[in-house]
Amino acid sequence: MNATYSTVMFKLKLSSSSSFPPPPSSSPSSTTTTPATMMGGASSSSLRVPVLATKITGPATFTPLYCSLLRLHQDVSELVTSIAHEVTRVGVCGGRHPTSVAAAIIYAVMLAKSLTSISLKQISDVARVTEGTIRNALKQIVEERSRVFPHDLADALALGASQIAKRKRAIA
Repeated sequence: MNATYSTVMFKLKLSSSSSFPPPPSSSPSSTTTTPATMMGGASSSSLRVPVLATKITGPATFTPLYCSLLRLHQDVSELVTSIAHEVTRVGVCGGRHPTSVAAAIIYAVMLAKSLTSISLKQISDVARVTEGTIRNALKQIVEERSRVFPHDLADALALGASQIAKRKRAIA
């Protein structure tokens, strides 16, 4: 904590029940100046308060990494990422963790393109998400496939998902 920050905090005379903001960062672009009187202080001096910038993390954040780790072709990786952006825009799988949605999108593309080189287990291991979680997210994606998948792949996804369901019933 630098001396200027300590001095300003002392001048504010904040009550013991309020919490102190974190010390300002070294970069001037990440802070904003706020009058101390707005912060409950009696002085007219200014206090530098960090501005918290948050970035929304969606499935598209994880898809390039997962595709790279799975060694998928760049065309497939770009398709997966574009679908991930569309899933976020449309709001499919809202409330699910982005890693599970990203894994489900990869699996959905693998089904739609009939690519058998990557298994659900491999996707599960890379994303560190259980196979059951991926299947549950996949169900939501399949239901909304016409809104998030290119038209030529939407029908193929439905066919691929139905074949998986048939195999599960045959095993059971």
